Amino acid sequence: MFDVKKQGLANNSLTYSGYWLHYWEETIGPLEGVWKENDSLNAKIGKITLILPNELEKTLAPQVGQNISILRTDLLGKEYLIRVLPEFGMKTEPTTDQNHCEDGQALNCCEVT
Repeated sequence: MFDVKKQGLANNSLTYSGYWLHYWEETIGPLEGVWKENDSLNAKIGKITLILPNELEKTLAPQVGQNISILRTDLLGKEYLIRVLPEFGMKTEPTTDQNHCEDGQALNCCEVT
């Protein structure tokens, strides 16, 4: 037998302290931790605690401390897309030999400062 309050159960339903991403919703930020709770995987990204499928633990655990993006999709076999991001929130400036970036090449021709 287990303690109902300790397990986070109330009236035979699980109570979670986190957020489930909806289809085509994304969160971006520093991955601060990954842990299991109530048979689900939790991931702390910035100020948000996400509730995710347990299958993502092997992918997320090595990324703790990195800036990541998690996008939930409705694509079969690609329900969650995870990317490790370079430092984000920084402004980009054109390189010294170019006055502008060509369409679709902003990451290639602009330096992050």
